[in-house]
Amino acid sequence: MTQRIHSCVYGLMLSAPTWAAVLVCCALPAGWMLANAAMHPRQLLAAVSTYRLELLGRTLLYGTGAALAAVMLAVPAALAIVRHRGAGVLVWFVPLTLIYPPIAYTYGWSHVFMLAGLHPSPGGAWDVLRCVWTLGAWLWPLPAMGLGFALQRLDAETLQQAVLDGALWRITGRLAAGPLAACFAATMVLASQEYTVYEPSGISVVATEVRTAFDTGVSAAAATDRRLGMPQADRCAAAATAGMPLAIVTAVLAVAALRGMRGTCGGSGGDAGRVMQPGMWATALSWIVLSVTLVLPTAAMIACLNGAGEVITFLRGAAGHVAGSLLHAAAAGACAAVAGLGAMIRKSGAALLISLAAFMAGGQMLAIADIHLYNRRAILGMPAGWIYAGLPMAVMAYLGRFLWLTLLAAQASWSREMTELREMAAIDGAGPLRTATLVVLPLFWPLLCGTAMLVAILSLTEVPATAILVPLNPPVMTNLLLTWVHQLKDGPMLAGSLVLLTITALAAGAAVLLMRVAVRQMAAPAIRAG
Repeated sequence: MTQRIHSCVYGLMLSAPTWAAVLVCCALPAGWMLANAAMHPRQLLAAVSTYRLELLGRTLLYGTGAALAAVMLAVPAALAIVRHRGAGVLVWFVPLTLIYPPIAYTYGWSHVFMLAGLHPSPGGAWDVLRCVWTLGAWLWPLPAMGLGFALQRLDAETLQQAVLDGALWRITGRLAAGPLAACFAATMVLASQEYTVYEPSGISVVATEVRTAFDTGVSAAAATDRRLGMPQADRCAAAATAGMPLAIVTAVLAVAALRGMRGTCGGSGGDAGRVMQPGMWATALSWIVLSVTLVLPTAAMIACLNGAGEVITFLRGAAGHVAGSLLHAAAAGACAAVAGLGAMIRKSGAALLISLAAFMAGGQMLAIADIHLYNRRAILGMPAGWIYAGLPMAVMAYLGRFLWLTLLAAQASWSREMTELREMAAIDGAGPLRTATLVVLPLFWPLLCGTAMLVAILSLTEVPATAILVPLNPPVMTNLLLTWVHQLKDGPMLAGSLVLLTITALAAGAAVLLMRVAVRQMAAPAIRAG
């Protein structure tokens, strides 16, 4: 009995970094959101007013349009991924659009339309279509990768029988309906939470309403001035309540997405491409889509830039913001790596679920919850002013948003084959820590480092949470670029967007290299054979 208690305590100590990050950055903010809804029922009822319902409907309509555009762009790439041949390089390039800084991506497409002679009226129907297209072009890698890998897992024997019956694509469509619906729901969720594309044009969606409620304490329909004197706790509560209807819809869509992916047919996965045999047109069309969505906005910004001098001027004037962005991103990535390492030592499935729930809440809601919880002079009798005054506040928001990535990578180290390796090491007398460091980590360190790098990249480009956490110390590029968008400073905005894009591209290149090493490591005979 004593040995069992000692083993449990030892296991909890090893997983302490993981659970500390999950509790502080994910569980407590999510718990405060639920508690706020329960403690302010009148405000919650006000959130279902006619104005708020119209706002929610508009947000979901725009999100649906963006998801439709993303899925249509994604179909060729999904088929190319199934085909394997000729798509090996494509698999590594498709996700790059998804990590394109959204503020720079929006600005890039604005200049594409400007160079094409299209000048939609701000807030008009054509401007809404521009926003919907921008979101769809940004998010299309999500359904492309999700649907492509789901198609790879289809039962090859079922597909072969469908070929004999002359109903290959009808059967494939039926089998892929669940994963397709899941990808659509996930894309719709992310599109509905983003407000970078809408805010400069004055288009009202739930995300802009949350920002208004946080700034003023009232909705945009009732706000006549910025009530800066309103207590911060009340403004946080009002903003969280304003975003609660969308959070409920997000939860429903998340459950639908999980059920859809669970419905993927299993079997002799990996042979579906041999049976389906999509033509080279799928790969060619995928590269065209990738060129349009990735290269075109970048080329438009470069074409509108007045020489390299603007970039040099930006770097001289905003060096502190660049360094601050890198510091925040590096801190978030390092903390995510430590938490992921803890999850490799001791399995933490519940921690992954909690972090996914926090991710679904959205960056704005997490940042608002963090401000309410941690912007205090003291917490439990200990000084806490340093939390909001320095790195921790932003890092906690970023971890709440993206910690699930490293925890998901850690789950891969608990596969059936790896569990057998762990059991063999335990028979030889190795404890959990020794097994993780000598058996698991040598195989999975590229995956852990690659996902930690991805957390850093996404933290670098995160807008909703960063815009709420103003001012940040040290300052970051994102808030500076948001200011320049409203001040119509085109030259500095172009230079800053390209600098942010360059940093992101370099980090993404390192992440891709790590992921390629991870794929080779995970395909090693030792892992496959157990």
